[in-house]
Amino acid sequence: MDEIAQAEAAAIKEGEDVKAEAEEVGDEVEALKSDAGEQEKPQDVLSLAPSRRSNATSKTYISKLEKQLEAEKQARLKLEYEVEEMKKINAEISSKLGLSSVSPSGKAEKQ
Repeated sequence: MDEIAQAEAAAIKEGEDVKAEAEEVGDEVEALKSDAGEQEKPQDVLSLAPSRRSNATSKTYISKLEKQLEAEKQARLKLEYEVEEMKKINAEISSKLGLSSVSPSGKAEKQ
């Protein structure tokens, strides 16, 4: 019985650690989104630059946005992968402990 309690405590702690890490990554993604909102808007760049320069500036701005979008996509994919891994670990721990499910509070419920 003591081993089960220790395993449950370890599983809960691991779940909390993974959740905290996922929140940190989520914060990083939000920071990227926030940074994107603070950057110059394309129309601002175009209105300030001469015609010939505006094409080059627009292309540079678009390229920068494409790179940022790709970075955000990679961060989202990493988060999705980590969530799936957490689900697998959680299911494995639950099955080894003979638990039916894990409640939203993170506490295991016995069958």
